[in-house]
Order: sequence, then C-alpha cells, then structure tokens
Amino acid sequence: MFKPHNRNRLSPRALNRPDIAYIRVCTMDQAGKGYWNTLHDHKSLQAVANPNKPGLRNHQVRMLDQFFRPLFEGATPDQQLLEIGCGNSAWLPYFHQRFGVAICGLDYSESGCEQSREILKREGVTGEIFCQDMFNPPPELLGRFDYVITFGVIEHFTDTPHVIESLRRYVKPGGLLISIIPNMQGLTGLLQKWVNPEIYAVHIPLGVEQVKQAHPPEPWQLLWCDHFMVIHLGVVNFGAGVLSWPWRLVKRLCQATTVLGWGVEKILPLTSNRWSSPHIIAVARRKQ
Repeated sequence: MFKPHNRNRLSPRALNRPDIAYIRVCTMDQAGKGYWNTLHDHKSLQAVANPNKPGLRNHQVRMLDQFFRPLFEGATPDQQLLEIGCGNSAWLPYFHQRFGVAICGLDYSESGCEQSREILKREGVTGEIFCQDMFNPPPELLGRFDYVITFGVIEHFTDTPHVIESLRRYVKPGGLLISIIPNMQGLTGLLQKWVNPEIYAVHIPLGVEQVKQAHPPEPWQLLWCDHFMVIHLGVVNFGAGVLSWPWRLVKRLCQATTVLGWGVEKILPLTSNRWSSPHIIAVARRKQ
C-alpha cells in the first residue's frame, strides 16, 4: 500500500514565516512527487483512449468523448491544449487524433513525463511534455492555451480556489479550463476509504458546490459543473503490488458491478447523482 508523502510538509520554523507559510499552505500537496513516481513506476504505458473501441468496458471513454465533442466543436490545428498532471496520459494523443489540436503536457513526476513521451512516440503524435511544478511554470506557458484540462489534480491540494487560479494562468482569453475530479463524497469515496485509506488520505473530498465556489466569477464564466456518469467503481485505487485473494475478489466485484450498471444504464434513463457518480466535471471559460 502507498503511504501518503507530503513534499510540502512545513517545519515549525517555516510556520513562523508568514510569507513562506501562506504560499506553501495554499498549495499543500496531499500526495507529493514520491507518490506519483511510485504510482507510475508500477504501471505500464497506458492504451490511448479510443471512443471507437466496442464493448461495455469502454463505456467511460465513450461518455467522455460525448462530453468533449461540443467543447471542441470548431477546433483548429493552430489551437493548443495543455494537460496538467499528464503523467502516463491516455488522453493527450486522443485530443490530437480526435480534434486536431496541438498538444502539450505538464507534470512534476519525471517517470510520468517519460511515460507520456513514450506514449506519444508510440502513437506517432507530436507534442511537448514539460517536467515542471504547475505552480512555477516557464513564463512562456502562461496565457498560451486554448484548452487546459486536468484529470484528477485539484483534489490533491488543500486550497482549491488557489489551485484553480493557478490552472487558469495557462488559459488564453476565450479559452476553456476543464477540471475532472473523483467524487470522493459518494460511493467511490466510501469504497476508496475502505480498500485503501492511505490513498483516500491524499484526496480532499470535494463536492459540486465546493468546486463551484472555488470558481470566482470574474474574469471567468462557469459553463458547467456537475456530477458525471452514473457509476464507475473501477476508479477505486487498490494500490500497488499483488493483492491477496479477498481483495482480488472485491476488485472483481467492483468491476462486475460497474459493467452491470453500464448495461442497465443503456436500458433505463438513469442520471448522474451525488451518491453513485464517480466524477465531477467543471468547465470554465476565460472571458475575452
């Protein structure tokens, strides 16, 4: 099991320095680079998200593809997308192949960045990967991107408004910020806390209203913020290493329940909700 590693843990001496304490508490990282390096080191290269792949197991990719299509309608090759937290990304090649935009990624995990470069090379897709702390980016990245997207980033930091404001600095006027986080206040969070409390501990359990309040109105327009999908227990992280047979059984039950739920969803008009939905998505536009 992973143990939480906080690279921003403050010493008593630092806490007496208001200038240091304020900056570091605002960006307190509940996981840390060590957590992500360990996570990536235990994973092989991801398969690229492909909405055309048949089968119920690809349901989440198809649902996200349906969500993304209106947002990228009219996208052109001269437009640029940045994925922040791009380590071992299954989505960067997708955005280029699906919508034709130029792609970049940013992550502070060296192993995660290297995996993303390998995925781009494998897929024959050109893109830049920056190994940087998102709070201290190269100046040339600020205000540069038409689309900035994160898959599970903002929930790892203690000050959500400050993190979102940091992400916004990368978006050009008229651009979109798309934030996707796990719904840790619902069934997903309860299961995560049960199967691996150490991994649960590196998340801030945000709800829809908290995410909305973290998006101040000016100079931004919050276009959408709600739960997404009905169920997906596959997002529960059991940790690295070999699981004992009882936990393997629990994992299989989660997977089977998810596939069954997706099958029922095709028949009945089920809707996303705070209890069973696996994700929360927020979309904000920077005003011209």
